[in-house]
Amino acid sequence: MEADQHAADTTGTGPQDGQPLVFSPAMLLVAREGGIQIQRPLMAKPFVVDFPGLHLLSLLDAEPVEDPAGAIAEAARRAEVAAEDLRDLMFALRFSKDLAPGTPWQHPEAPEHPDAAGAAAAGFDLTSDDLLTIRMPLTLRLRRGAFEVLGHDGSLWMSLDPVEANLLTALSVPRSAADAIAAASAIPGGRIEPERAASVLAVLDRAGLLRRGPAIVPDDPDLDPGADEALAHDHDALVRERFEQHFQEQNAREERRRAETGEVRPRVVPVAFDDLGAPAGIAMVIAYATSVDDGRLDQEYEFRSDWVWSDDHLDHFTAEPAVYLFSNYLWSHERCLEVSRRIKERSPNSITVHGGPDTPKYEDDTVAYFETYPHIDVTVRGEGEATAAAVLTALRPVIGQDQPDLSVLADVEGITYRSASGPVRTEDRDRIAELDSIPSPLLSGLLDVYREMPGMMVTIETTRGCPYGCTFCDWGSATTSRVRKYDIDRVYAELAWCGSNSITSITVADANFGMFARDVEIAEELARVRADTGYPRTFGVSYAKNTVKHLQHIIGVLTDADVMSQGVLSLQSMDAETLQVIHRSNIKTERYDALADRMREARLPLMVELMMGLPGQTVDSFCEDLQQCIEREVPARINRTTLLVNSPMNDPEYLAENQIRTHEPLVPGRNALVISTSSFDEADWREMERLRIEFGYFENYGVLRLVSRYVRHRAGIGEAQLYRDLAAGVNADPTRWPALAATVAHGSEVMAPIYSWRVLFDDIADYLTATYDVGGSGLDAVLAAQVAILPASGRSFPETVDLPHDVVGWYQAMLAAKSVHTGEHWTELVPQLEEFPAATLTVDDPGRVSELYIGLNRESTAVGASWELDSPLGRAYIAPDQLPDWVVGRVFPQRAAAASGTPVEISAKTS
Repeated sequence: MEADQHAADTTGTGPQDGQPLVFSPAMLLVAREGGIQIQRPLMAKPFVVDFPGLHLLSLLDAEPVEDPAGAIAEAARRAEVAAEDLRDLMFALRFSKDLAPGTPWQHPEAPEHPDAAGAAAAGFDLTSDDLLTIRMPLTLRLRRGAFEVLGHDGSLWMSLDPVEANLLTALSVPRSAADAIAAASAIPGGRIEPERAASVLAVLDRAGLLRRGPAIVPDDPDLDPGADEALAHDHDALVRERFEQHFQEQNAREERRRAETGEVRPRVVPVAFDDLGAPAGIAMVIAYATSVDDGRLDQEYEFRSDWVWSDDHLDHFTAEPAVYLFSNYLWSHERCLEVSRRIKERSPNSITVHGGPDTPKYEDDTVAYFETYPHIDVTVRGEGEATAAAVLTALRPVIGQDQPDLSVLADVEGITYRSASGPVRTEDRDRIAELDSIPSPLLSGLLDVYREMPGMMVTIETTRGCPYGCTFCDWGSATTSRVRKYDIDRVYAELAWCGSNSITSITVADANFGMFARDVEIAEELARVRADTGYPRTFGVSYAKNTVKHLQHIIGVLTDADVMSQGVLSLQSMDAETLQVIHRSNIKTERYDALADRMREARLPLMVELMMGLPGQTVDSFCEDLQQCIEREVPARINRTTLLVNSPMNDPEYLAENQIRTHEPLVPGRNALVISTSSFDEADWREMERLRIEFGYFENYGVLRLVSRYVRHRAGIGEAQLYRDLAAGVNADPTRWPALAATVAHGSEVMAPIYSWRVLFDDIADYLTATYDVGGSGLDAVLAAQVAILPASGRSFPETVDLPHDVVGWYQAMLAAKSVHTGEHWTELVPQLEEFPAATLTVDDPGRVSELYIGLNRESTAVGASWELDSPLGRAYIAPDQLPDWVVGRVFPQRAAAASGTPVEISAKTS
């Protein structure tokens, strides 16, 4: 009986308490790669709506229904499928409550765009061979059974029926017009007449929603087909080809050596993956090992440089016993363990050595690690170069033997090794005093395989060590040690190598770049390399945590050199109690304020790094951290606190003292998020996570940045509090503000205008007036300015808008007041916006943000992406063309998918 009732409830055929089924205001349809989809919350996989599903959605929305059985039957008839084929969609709608009993409502009517009728009548050249793709993601508004496409200004470009909407699915991958029509028409019931399709394509084109050419390649007719941008989607294939050739060359070289000497050297095989670029850590280990005692180990072992692991070579490597070196990072650990397991299955006498920052160092964790993973033979703690060389020296007499005796490692410091009686832990090893004793893998030729490979990233060090002991971090694990420096001439030589070999991006692995005066000189040298070679385009660093002395100079030098770099202040929290609990000291507030002012005046990008979920933190203190960033007009990169296996936070005593609990057990390669401590519970964590996401969307990306300042000025409510209260306020009456309800639910996931910015801000105007009583000409002015400075597909630039009040003058007066006084008091010093005269605002988009950044991953602020357009209201930003090519597939996953050329399935079956 209960099962029958569940089936009835989820298919919508059961009793509805006398109310019709209506769509939730937060239900959102998005046209993107794969077709039209129903957006799911919390980054869950969207539900793809096929052609019969489009009919069903249209019928359910056209008029209220209490029993959807009739709509299901009619949709099935029109799409020429069985009613059963619509069961999955109906289940998804009811289970998610996107369709539920309620009071009928509908979106407000939008005025027709003045160019829509003319564009439809003019038609579209269907004989062109141009590849066409809709600009994705494109949100569709379901109103009276039609799928509406709205413009930036809130006007209606077109209302599509299911047959016409199905054409959008065909255009979610690059196709010619004729091929798109053929693909859509191939579906039973989906035939679309060419004239009708031509009208749809013409309106999409006029609206700026149609992209020509492969989606991943910028619309530049002069683009060299061999340029980095054009080759970005072939990066993986290029890497595989390059390393396959490298593999064969190494084999041939060793075969010649064996023929000449009659000597068979056991192999030392690094296991690394092409996640972002050249594997610096394991390369440093091999560079050091091959140099020990004038190359003694290099004579005894065949050191491989296959930096990108290939399963195709597993049988070749395991044909003879070898030593395998793994450098385990959080993002690679699971893959390392799987390769390690398969190696030992095929070659039990090979020896696996695991090191790296995600390999456990605490004794109990290490014991559990060996018990859980029987294929692991040795683990390395701390710096790996000297330890790995000592391990290889000790193993040489036993490698190749049946069941090699690992007790030969008993005198090697800094390791744990497997024995019949259990793991054996040796004494800790001192840190390497002279870093230049480690040869540079770049300058020694170890990484020459990466020369001039498009879109490549290289990691270097200029110093090593961290003087701080923050409990959440394992950078200084067992540390709080002095910072050691590499010779500056070596650093310069590595920069030169990167420039001459067309390395797109350099990441500096220092914990505190900018701590020393010489870091300014390093930045100036990088600028010279960039000027001479055109590379690198990006320079990623973690800046000094307790000094800002050199930061403005460094960022200025890099910006002037057209190198993407962003000043990041790693504050993590500004709450005194939280800082005490995590053993942290921060930049003095007055220094931080002065730096923020100087960076803003110089138009240099600056960001604060915060953490959410730290021991000692509360929802209120986290909200106040966000508010303090707003007071200083600095965006915040907010990381969720993860329990790292080797951090002081994972010390058993610290865990117990602070009652730390994670969302899942701490296991290799998994982000164990801290979701409760003695200062916050899991419900608090969920509220902080919601606030983290909303702050990123409304503040960092600027969706409500101007509006929130206006509300603060008029109503006295803090901006962070406004963001915090927004969801609850909107959800109290979502049918009154449907665009705002859908934006609160899905805006940060879709990262595109929900229907239209103008439609959204009509809702916001009504919401703010009803909630805070702030209506009037000032609100009209700030809303018009807010709409103008947000990117949207199809916008034309430059654009000038008339404002009833000078929003720019008001905004700049606010910034000036914040610079002279503390941010909290600016509202007392600046006249209300309504006191400013009428003015105009001009906005431009030279970086094509509206083309490139719609639909980006919301977390991409970590690599410098933003929605800033050029205007007097914009913040300093990093130009899109400065982003490295490897970012494309991570920041713009929809573009990478479109570029793959994978056909989109538009069959009659639901997904």
